Amino acid sequence: MANEYTIILYAGGALIAYLYLCNRVAALVQPARLEVAIFGEQLLKRDDLRPIDRANIGFLMDHVYSRRLAWLLAAAVVPAVIFISWRRIFDRSNGGIPTGAKLRIGRFTRLAIISVLASSPFAALLFSIQFAIMLLLYLPVGRSLTLIVEMADQIWVGAGKLFNEHAKQN
Repeated sequence: MANEYTIILYAGGALIAYLYLCNRVAALVQPARLEVAIFGEQLLKRDDLRPIDRANIGFLMDHVYSRRLAWLLAAAVVPAVIFISWRRIFDRSNGGIPTGAKLRIGRFTRLAIISVLASSPFAALLFSIQFAIMLLLYLPVGRSLTLIVEMADQIWVGAGKLFNEHAKQN
């Protein structure tokens, strides 16, 4: 009988500790959440944003406190890192976003992700562990792939120039 009470006491203690942790993290991140709201409003006033960027900014502003989105981010970090890495390696276009807007959207997104992950410390921990593993894998592999793609581009451009010069001579 004492064993069941011990389990209940530990579970209750863990629950209280987790709720306390949630409260402290929320208090710590509250300035970032306010900055997300202010910065998001400033971004939405810009004329150079694409409609998809406006929709994403609005979505993140609406879900800054979402635990569900925190768990979704934790579950999707690996596919997202793979997709983003792939695009950075093979697609060098900026997607039609002006540089100034791209920097501001990046800053806003980082603040929003921190704010969302603060809603669930366990999801934030899972996200951080997966992100760190993906980063350790991406650094050597991603850099190598980037160099290979750049070299292939240079070879392709050089071959095209040689072909054009040869065609002009004949």
